[in-house]
Amino acid sequence: MAIQLASEAGDVQQRAHSATTLARHLTYLGRVSDALDVIGLVHSDWREIPTLGRAAVRIVEARAYARSHDGSACIRAVGLCDEDFSASGLDGAEDPVWGYYADTGQILGDAGHALFDIVMTNSYRKQADPTISRLQSAYSYHPVEAARSRALTMVRIACLQLRNGDVTSGLTSMQAGLADARGVYSSRLRDDLRVLGSILANTQPEPSLADELAAARAHVAELVRSQV
Repeated sequence: MAIQLASEAGDVQQRAHSATTLARHLTYLGRVSDALDVIGLVHSDWREIPTLGRAAVRIVEARAYARSHDGSACIRAVGLCDEDFSASGLDGAEDPVWGYYADTGQILGDAGHALFDIVMTNSYRKQADPTISRLQSAYSYHPVEAARSRALTMVRIACLQLRNGDVTSGLTSMQAGLADARGVYSSRLRDDLRVLGSILANTQPEPSLADELAAARAHVAELVRSQV
């Protein structure tokens, strides 16, 4: 309805904003084809959308492509997002439509989350280190009060580090993420905690880390139960 009303009012920016929001939700629900169709509405107005808005659209596309396991399209969309964000020169501060959320932390985080989905497949393991770096940079930009964003980002960093065999760093990142997760209730966070729990269950550390790993498994399981 928001897209229809914005179209009737000739409000291109609101139409694009509503479309990207709907596409995010459709992607989370696994309706990737529908999400990309909705994003197609935005491209019809592409010349009227500022570069910051284009960056925000590209990152939603990247998330959709990642969910559909189209790694090459995801990486391409992330690259285009980076180009548009750099060209905006605003860091979100001065754009009245897109600037309230499309800042450095949001762009880095969304791109990192998109890449995370493809890195977790065996075909794109080489992207792990750049994705970890991107997510770590995003975490540094998330304000302390943005506990959900911080928790989601750090839990995914931990997943990547543990999966790559860096158990010490992974457990450290996990503790930071779980600290941010306290008191946060989110279906996305619950999903990511379950992924982390699965990775921990299959992690075989050196003996000196065995007790810490066991405690980590129990802590994650407890948080998952609290999210239900």
